[in-house]
Amino acid sequence: MPKMLKLVAKFKQLKSCDRYLLIAAFMLLGAVRLGLWLMPFRLLFRFLMQISSPNVSNKTPNTDSHKLDSSPLSALEGSPKTMHQSYRVARIIWSINMASRCLPGNTKCLARALATQVLMNWHRYVSELHIGVNKTPEGTFRAHAWIEYQGRVIVGNLQDLTQFTPLLAYRGSEQ
Repeated sequence: MPKMLKLVAKFKQLKSCDRYLLIAAFMLLGAVRLGLWLMPFRLLFRFLMQISSPNVSNKTPNTDSHKLDSSPLSALEGSPKTMHQSYRVARIIWSINMASRCLPGNTKCLARALATQVLMNWHRYVSELHIGVNKTPEGTFRAHAWIEYQGRVIVGNLQDLTQFTPLLAYRGSEQ
């Protein structure tokens, strides 16, 4: 029980926007994991992209002009606006990583990528969801999902990512 109390205390110390983001990531990851288990992928994907598309026409997408460092959580140089946007993207990544660790079981790359894409869309950051496959020299089939933001992998980076043949590339909403 002391470990749980420490987690609650840490949660209370977060800024309210980070608490909201963490709760959203936790609920979203749980729902995506359940959806992957219960629904055909095509139906789940269509549903997630529908609920994540920004419908407010007077807001523009966050198409930051900076490049993310190799570590998405690193501090970035640039204008205050760019640094704020970089911070927000980093917090989205942080929330997905934290929620993944808090959920029971193993959260797979597909669930993490889908949940990240939804959060990025909700915050109007234009990212790209990729799903690829490859066959190892031993003949084992592998699949992987990752998210790119401005040409850099922010979720699901692997050393051998270039060996995956893309099956799907979905660019987030720009509305």
